[in-house]
Amino acid sequence: TVFLDRTKMITSTNHKRELDTMSYELELYAGRVSGTPQTISTMQDPNFANRTFSAEELRALTGIHKTALKENIEGKGFMNTLTQKFGEANGRALERILIYGDTDSTETIASGYKVIDGILKKIDDDSAATDNLEIDLTSSSTSILAKVRAIIDAFPDKYKEPGNVVMFVPALISRTLRRYLADNHDKFGDIYEVTSNGDLVIEDVVFITVPAFSVPKNTFTKKPFIITTKENIQWLADPDNIEVEAQFVLRSNAWDIASTIYADINYAFSDAIACGTVKES
Repeated sequence: TVFLDRTKMITSTNHKRELDTMSYELELYAGRVSGTPQTISTMQDPNFANRTFSAEELRALTGIHKTALKENIEGKGFMNTLTQKFGEANGRALERILIYGDTDSTETIASGYKVIDGILKKIDDDSAATDNLEIDLTSSSTSILAKVRAIIDAFPDKYKEPGNVVMFVPALISRTLRRYLADNHDKFGDIYEVTSNGDLVIEDVVFITVPAFSVPKNTFTKKPFIITTKENIQWLADPDNIEVEAQFVLRSNAWDIASTIYADINYAFSDAIACGTVKES
């Protein structure tokens, strides 16, 4: 997974947890005025907030016929390959649910999307977060770079430490930006770079391409993007208790393999996250 790997995982055996946050907005008062000690009478408490993790059970089932397992070139070793690929697919499926989950969904889609509100739904439901941004690629009057820089400019400056702001984008945005910057390197060569692991960085904002953003699920029709800070998005799971169980079923002469995981996702600070969509021609 890309999105989950670049966000913060909270490990917990408790499926119901609170994400507590604390921040300060202080003003300093005079300790002395013309040498005279002053008494500070204004109490400035921290700002406390909390969000809830409510992990739900998610399962998947696969299998292989005994004959196929026996005749495979890997023989019995193919069961290990099958389990590995099944696990990788589980990770990608979990990532999609934690992005596109919607407990209000009535779509004909895998039920896992309907038991968890994903990160896009939670931003949309949060009146303090920004969720109506758009990158319009249908207009040629301004460059994509100008549109992206406008979103960066609107992000709170207090979070703009070098490398602290990240933008999760579909491949279309990353590809279009790279091509535009390459074609205009003589003009914009000083405002961007590419890191050793291939991430594009524009004005200290790290752009991360998320394949799951390129194929929206569960009523989402436009490709999304999210701008936030590192570790603001957090997801809860219990990796030590992810169950992968195999059982031979005589009636069908096949091996069944099932997975079980509990997970949920949330974010800490509403003013440090915004999402939007891409308008395509």
